[in-house]
Amino acid sequence: MHTQHIPLAGFFGKVSDHILRKRWWYLAGVILITVFFLSQMRTLRFDNSSEIWFVEGHRALEAKARFDEAFGNYQFVYLLFTREKTAFTPENFKRMAELADALEESVPYAKRVLWLGNAERIRGAGEQEVRIAPFFETPPATIEEIDEKLDEALQEPSFVGDLISPDKTALSMVVEFYTYPSKEEDLTPQKTVAEAVDAVLARPEFVSLSPWVSGIPHFNVQYSELAKRDMGKLSGVVVLVQMVLLFFFTRGVRGVIVPIGITILAVLWTMGTVGLIGFTLNLLSSAIPAMLICVSIGDAMHAISSFYGGLQRGLSRSKAVSAAFAEVGLALMLTSFTTAIGFLAYLSSEVVPYREMGGGAVPGDGHLCRDRRLVCFFVDLDTHTNLVLLWPGAVACKKEPFIR
Repeated sequence: MHTQHIPLAGFFGKVSDHILRKRWWYLAGVILITVFFLSQMRTLRFDNSSEIWFVEGHRALEAKARFDEAFGNYQFVYLLFTREKTAFTPENFKRMAELADALEESVPYAKRVLWLGNAERIRGAGEQEVRIAPFFETPPATIEEIDEKLDEALQEPSFVGDLISPDKTALSMVVEFYTYPSKEEDLTPQKTVAEAVDAVLARPEFVSLSPWVSGIPHFNVQYSELAKRDMGKLSGVVVLVQMVLLFFFTRGVRGVIVPIGITILAVLWTMGTVGLIGFTLNLLSSAIPAMLICVSIGDAMHAISSFYGGLQRGLSRSKAVSAAFAEVGLALMLTSFTTAIGFLAYLSSEVVPYREMGGGAVPGDGHLCRDRRLVCFFVDLDTHTNLVLLWPGAVACKKEPFIR
């Protein structure tokens, strides 16, 4: 195809020629960079705390900071012991007391652990005296003593519904926390707390207790795990759908593997960059892989279509690659830049995850989302040029592609 009327056609043709001459070096570089970013993806962490939605200095964060300073952390971990899962025996009540001490000693930021055994009870000790003591001054030694103690607990209004159920079938244990440190000290304190609690419960001496565990830290950790799992599942479905469509439109394996491979590389590089810089993922940014696959696969498809056109005109594969990028190189670059600029519009939002999608304007946070299309463009220019040349096969298509 005549390309003299296309600006920068000669430049992109020379770039592709250069890459073809040094293709083994470029392929080695792509492999090394991909391995490096794969190693960085292991550091990716999710943060779905409420604080991530507000910009630094927002009045809601200032109000929360004043509340935390005055009253401490509002987050708790709750352990529920039921007769159905945990027998109310003297041995298990002793283990509950040991568990409370272990949680207070081993869980970071733990302020105190409250349960029926160490709850303070105020009783009269004379005409002008009161006595404050733990509810279990001595551990109950028999089943009968346990039942008597539970009946006594039902006479304390402050215990019923908080530490003991009205029907005596469930007891609770509450872990209170000091105010969490800054993000610089602990990026995801909720995960730190949840993992520490689970580690204590996994100790052999506490296996027989089998409590239900709940609270904001565990809720957010489980939510993050679900988001991470759905991110991989959704990305896999998107890739599968794209592969089916690509095979239908391009009529060949090359037209499937090359675009999908290039787009997956761009996803890996983008997510690896997020992990390398130390940013966290949230509900919105977990959609980056699927979004990137859907938006950026068009670059590879334009190049593939132009490449097939060159083969149909009788060009060799190397000449077809150069002609393809001479024809569509500028268009791919402009679409990548305009899409990147479009993402910058998110910077006007006051919601932090949206700003992160736009490029990370908030100090110390962001996901470089505006650069992902640029990453795909450069990966496409390099990897596509090499893959289509190294791909075994005839110099001309046996089947005419659906896309011309």
